[in-house]
Amino acid sequence: MRSRLLVLAAAGLATAVLAGCSGSSAADPAPSQSSISPSTSTASPSGDDRLDRAAEQADLAVVDQLFRTAPPGLTAGNRAVVARTAADGPYVAVHWHDAKDPSQPWTGTARVDLFRLDAGKVVQHWALSQAVPAAGASGHTMFDDAWTGTPAALTEEQEEQQRQFAVGAYDTLFRDQDATVVDRSFDPAYRQHNPLVPDGTAPLKQFFAGSSFPPQESALSLSDGDLVWTFSRPVGGAAQEFTAADLFRVVDGKIVEHWDVVPGAAVGPTAT
Repeated sequence: MRSRLLVLAAAGLATAVLAGCSGSSAADPAPSQSSISPSTSTASPSGDDRLDRAAEQADLAVVDQLFRTAPPGLTAGNRAVVARTAADGPYVAVHWHDAKDPSQPWTGTARVDLFRLDAGKVVQHWALSQAVPAAGASGHTMFDDAWTGTPAALTEEQEEQQRQFAVGAYDTLFRDQDATVVDRSFDPAYRQHNPLVPDGTAPLKQFFAGSSFPPQESALSLSDGDLVWTFSRPVGGAAQEFTAADLFRVVDGKIVEHWDVVPGAAVGPTAT
């Protein structure tokens, strides 16, 4: 689900809004009473069904109001622009830009927040952030839409199929480190919003061929509309220690676009 919402708020208000919630950052283990559902399951830890669209919309409305009132983690003096949202099962995710002037996309901070809700209340929260570099290799920003097609209306069942497809591609590439999945699952004209990599599948394969990194796997994922979101962890790492958030647009059985927020990954000069 794509949402474009400009909100103005002081960062300190978020503490009051989220008071009483259990929360953790990407680097902190989550509270022991919660667990992550396997990436291939349609059931959530609280028993909510991923196919209940009405419940998902109600949860999304709760988080939407939170961001209208006080975006959690917003830098003091900055504004927040929500680029896109997703609701799936008990989870709601938000991809947004934290900057003094959001009309300048190569400034500020890229953020993804993940919320777990129960009975209309936020009960758990994770936050990932990345400093925005001064430029990107593809020419796209970390927030815009480069794919220009019209998203198809998908059923909840189709969204679930897309979730499993994208998670499978992610795990093959990042966990198994098998770059041949790029030829099978990614569109040749793949649009890239990671600032380090140009558009297309050839640069993506070249990037992985020249990189050495510990294996990662999807620990939790959401699918809403044509977007699939994955929250990853090191293989064998803590169950809810997220190291990155990746967003994939899936169209006609191919990944056509990608955004991510990887804490500590930005390179080059940054501006606020």
